[in-house]
Amino acid sequence: MKSVSLLQTKLSKWLALIILVAITVIGLGLINKLSTNEYERDIQNWQYRLSLMADVREDLLNDWMSSQYETLTSLANNQSLQLYLTQLSNNNGDYTSVQLAQRTYLKNLLIQTAKNSGFVEKITPSPIKANVATIRHSGIAIVSADGKVIVATPGMPILDKLSLEKAKISVKTGTKQLRDIYLDQHKQQVITFIVPAHNINNNKASASIIGITTLSDKLYPLLNKEIFSTKSDETLLVRRHHNSIIYLNKKNNSHQNMFLKLPHDVNNLAAAYALDNPGAFAIRKNYTGKDILFMSREIQDTNWLLLQTISSAEALEGSYARRESLIISFSLGLAALLFILIASWRHGASLYAQKYAAALNEKSALLTQQKEALQTVTNNIGDFILIIDKKMCIQFSNLPIASIYNLTPDNLIDKGLTESFGYETGKLIQKFVADAHNNNRTVVVVSELTFNNLTKTYHCSFFPINEYNTLVVLHDITELRNAEDKHKRLMKHLVQTLTHVIDSYVPDSANHSQKTTKLARSIAQEINLSKTEIETLELAACLANIGKLFIPRDILEKTTELTDEERDTLQTTITQTSNILIDLEFDGPVLETIAQKNEHIDGSGYPGGISGDKILITARILAVANAFVAMQSPRAYREPLSNQEILDQLYNESGTIYDKRIIATLMHVAANKKDWL
Repeated sequence: MKSVSLLQTKLSKWLALIILVAITVIGLGLINKLSTNEYERDIQNWQYRLSLMADVREDLLNDWMSSQYETLTSLANNQSLQLYLTQLSNNNGDYTSVQLAQRTYLKNLLIQTAKNSGFVEKITPSPIKANVATIRHSGIAIVSADGKVIVATPGMPILDKLSLEKAKISVKTGTKQLRDIYLDQHKQQVITFIVPAHNINNNKASASIIGITTLSDKLYPLLNKEIFSTKSDETLLVRRHHNSIIYLNKKNNSHQNMFLKLPHDVNNLAAAYALDNPGAFAIRKNYTGKDILFMSREIQDTNWLLLQTISSAEALEGSYARRESLIISFSLGLAALLFILIASWRHGASLYAQKYAAALNEKSALLTQQKEALQTVTNNIGDFILIIDKKMCIQFSNLPIASIYNLTPDNLIDKGLTESFGYETGKLIQKFVADAHNNNRTVVVVSELTFNNLTKTYHCSFFPINEYNTLVVLHDITELRNAEDKHKRLMKHLVQTLTHVIDSYVPDSANHSQKTTKLARSIAQEINLSKTEIETLELAACLANIGKLFIPRDILEKTTELTDEERDTLQTTITQTSNILIDLEFDGPVLETIAQKNEHIDGSGYPGGISGDKILITARILAVANAFVAMQSPRAYREPLSNQEILDQLYNESGTIYDKRIIATLMHVAANKKDWL
């Protein structure tokens, strides 16, 4: 009952701990879920805001670009201009022949249109009054089909080669063209709009109208126009250039550093991701390496992408603060709940501790009694008993092994094996302990061990108790081993005597048993039989013909064919041999090997008529060796055969009488070993 109560107490403690852990995990999960939801809600809000900002600026840019084209198109549709182009066309492009008044009118028309539409930038008067030409970066010009400027506003910038090429394309195709953002000859960022102009009543364009305007006065104010009150929002124009990202550099609009180029890194760079996913919302890094939230929009008729951004630090500052506040508040609440639960559990645990303290003391006393009883039992056992820990130190020893060194078991506790029993014995025991511990298996060996200069043979058992300790039991089998050795010596002498008697009794069989044993051993070693199987085969070879002692000599020496009765008598040698040897104890199947040596591989032999692998391997080897030696020896009815004749005859009978594998091994032995017979 006490053990059951202790078990219940232990289970209740574990249950309480599991409940606390579960509450903690669930609480932290809920806190994380709530804070994550707050964060995702803020992200979604900024996605809407950035989308609105991007839409507003996209509309501003598209409207501005449309207005530039509309201004130039309206000018191209002016009838006076079309009349002028018609006259010019009729005069084969010689604009000098056109009346000066018409040209003056067209020039004034261009000047007025440029002023009204912003194709002329505001000029700040020079504080020094001097006759110095004013540098302009904007203007409108009429360009002929062959790329010559016909009429232009005063101070019209020089048109570069690409602008003129675009003008020719516009005339040829009758479509509007855009000369993308570039630096003019005065290193000012400008953009050029081009539309075709037609003659009166003629759909074919004969000239183009080019309008150049600066970015600083027109485009950048649109990009910098405040929509929401933020500190770090920024509107950028970006485009792809081979494997790089090009930023329009608004901060350096007065010199050649108009573009900022960065590698195309879609995993980190916001512009790269936006170009691959137009219109997508994401969080990446800007050109300075800072985290930003961004939304993008494509600008019509250009390869530029509008990138609306805001710093993550500013956008999510409130979110981080609310998230931190939420985590702190819920964590404090969870901590308070856990404190209450732990306090309650500790109060209950203290009551249980008081209740079972006496039970634990009683159990401790019982364990002490059991240890003393175990020590008493093991002290009265002749075997040596040790418990070894994983550090190879002794944790338990019985009296018999300690008394060899005139010590008590307590004197060996916590001592190392080599320190206690010497280097060689200690190392050998360590080896077996490590094998048992590392492989978690029982190791049983027979080994000679030396204790206090006394060497004996021990049956050693090593049992892993747990992950720390191994039980060692050493049983002295020296006397048993000596008795076994004596028995083996007697058996050997007996076999030698019987072999001598057999070979002396049977005519023409001198050394037959010895030769058969040697040949059988050579074959067995070649096919890698075990030591026990070889010993069994050797004994069977020596004793196989002992039954012939009961066969009359006249049958053994007969030179004519045997009668059926005489053959039956000769075949009784197997039974006679078994009757003689049946009371002897052999380690292996010696009697079975002898009984099966006259069995044939095809089942035609005797006495059992068994076949194939049912015949012992030792019997199959003995049959071949016995037949070889018999045919090599002279008989009353024939001369001895040569080795080659014998091998040929055995080969012819392989697969029927003899095992093919054994015959093949015999031929290999005969061909490759010198002292094989």
